[in-house]
Parts: sequence; C-alpha cells; structure tokens
Amino acid sequence: MKYVLAVAAALALTPAHAASTSIQTQCGGVGTYRHCNTTIKEIPDRVPQVMTKEEQDERDQRIDRWLAYCKPEPYVGRYGVTYLRYAHPDCDLGRDRD
Repeated sequence: MKYVLAVAAALALTPAHAASTSIQTQCGGVGTYRHCNTTIKEIPDRVPQVMTKEEQDERDQRIDRWLAYCKPEPYVGRYGVTYLRYAHPDCDLGRDRD
C-alpha cells in the first residue's frame, strides 16, 4: 500500500506526466481479508491537426457550395426548439448535389 501511495504522489508532482497518465485503484474483500489492484495506463498525447491553406480553401468552398444548394432556414417549433428547413432532401445529412 505504501508503494501505491508513493507512485501516486510521484505522479501527482509531475504535471506533464500526470496529464498523460490514468491511475485507477479498485479495492475489495470480505472481513479482514482486503486486496487492492492499481492500474496505471499511459494515455497518448493528442496532437491537433493543422490544416494547410489548400485544405482550408477546399473546406470553405465545400461549405459555400452546401449553403448555396441547401439554403438552410431556421424556424422555431411549437416547443421553442430551433430547427432548420432545407431546399432539398438529404441536406440534413451534409450532402449537396455532388
């Protein structure tokens, strides 16, 4: 048990390591017989993807094409929820004429 506390304290003192580590302890037992199991998992750091200028331009053209084709129009339903109406079917699925 002292080892588990030492490991947890060491990981807590290193913020960079603590952000990428998951520690889970489960204890159980009956009466005087108790046992604990500690699992330490490394979580890979996620690196955000950076879009190139060409990818950004392609995405903007795709969005503009979808807006021109589907013409989304918001309206408020009977219970105050805002919905969108589209000029063509399947626009709610992100599809355009292509």
